[in-house]
Amino acid sequence: MLTFFALALLSSPAWASDAPSSHAQDTVSSMEGVERCSSPEGQLVDCHLRIACGPGPKGVAFSPDSQQIWVSLLGGPPSIEVYSVSTGAKIHSLNLGDNGAVEVLFSPDGRTAFVSQMETASVYEIDTQTFAVNAQHSTRSTWSKVVESSHDGRWLYVSNWIGNDVSRIDRTGEERPEDRRLHAGRHADGLERVEEPEERDGRGALGDDGQAELVAHRD
Repeated sequence: MLTFFALALLSSPAWASDAPSSHAQDTVSSMEGVERCSSPEGQLVDCHLRIACGPGPKGVAFSPDSQQIWVSLLGGPPSIEVYSVSTGAKIHSLNLGDNGAVEVLFSPDGRTAFVSQMETASVYEIDTQTFAVNAQHSTRSTWSKVVESSHDGRWLYVSNWIGNDVSRIDRTGEERPEDRRLHAGRHADGLERVEEPEERDGRGALGDDGQAELVAHRD
């Protein structure tokens, strides 16, 4: 049985006014696996492109310069596919062992992509220019999912859905591995940066990086 996986790029009307010219659109429409998609009347955002991709697209993230979109494939390998925002062309495919990937987060300087992988309870560091894997961090937990970074890029926080905790990773290697895990209650399914404590809405607080508090979402 053939299964078709795709992702759709949507844009606001304001962004659409800066879309590629009609010549570029003709190029896109003829590219294999990429098609212009129509938007239902009254929809608040316009459909830009529909792109055939690998198995089980789980997450998408725009590169800091908004030129690329990184797609994590839960059913991979490939684990990550990178596409051009303007044309939909595939730029790169990346395998992280024998498994897919869950989420993608970019470092504050845009030079590194952090990619989580549930099966290995890992976070990979990938060079955004060369696509080389520079590091693999173990969360020392189970079924790792969402990643957040501190403002200075030193600390990574990773929610572990089955582990019922959040891992704190010191990218400098100075913190002891046994100090990495923070209890977050049952099924820590996500992380969010909260600038004001009153915005927490009863979610579990984990600590802060000096500029904003991190909280865990639970299902």
